[in-house]
Amino acid sequence: MLMLSNEIQSFVERIDHYTDSLEGILSQRINELNVAKGQLDGLLHQLLPPSVAHRFSAGERVAPATFECVTIYYCDIVGYTTIVAQSTALEMVEFLNAQYRMTDAIVEKYDAYKVETIGDADLIASGIPTPNGTKHATEIAKLSIDMMKAFTGFRLPHRPSESLQVRIGLHSGHCAWPFSSPYYSLPYSVI
Repeated sequence: MLMLSNEIQSFVERIDHYTDSLEGILSQRINELNVAKGQLDGLLHQLLPPSVAHRFSAGERVAPATFECVTIYYCDIVGYTTIVAQSTALEMVEFLNAQYRMTDAIVEKYDAYKVETIGDADLIASGIPTPNGTKHATEIAKLSIDMMKAFTGFRLPHRPSESLQVRIGLHSGHCAWPFSSPYYSLPYSVI
């Protein structure tokens, strides 16, 4: 009886040790999962408007939508291909990073969202994904004036004696927002 009791006690101790070990591994894995989820949420909030990122994070479907009136800002740099051809890759990275930081700082001041940037071209919208009445036109107009001022004073880091010229276009009208599921390919744009 004593022998059986010792074996049972030993077995129970091994099970307790194994359980403690599994609980530690599980806790570590949960922490790793939470860190990864935080990184994913951060990435979603960098890529998408906050209202859309929040819905994706919650696992909700974001359906396509149409908007009666929004205002879109388009901008590109005059002579961009020449600048690229006459610059090194590192010079272009420094230039684009400076331009993106400048643009992002201006966009943050307005009820606007930078939909897409490809090279030198920006597409910024107001009134989507959250309608803002008739405020969208005023927001984009003020943003455009700030952008023109900023680009006038902007200098290429590797060509400080040269200034940039930009083409800016604005358009207000009907808009479609093309989301159809949380698995829609990114980046996206407005139509």
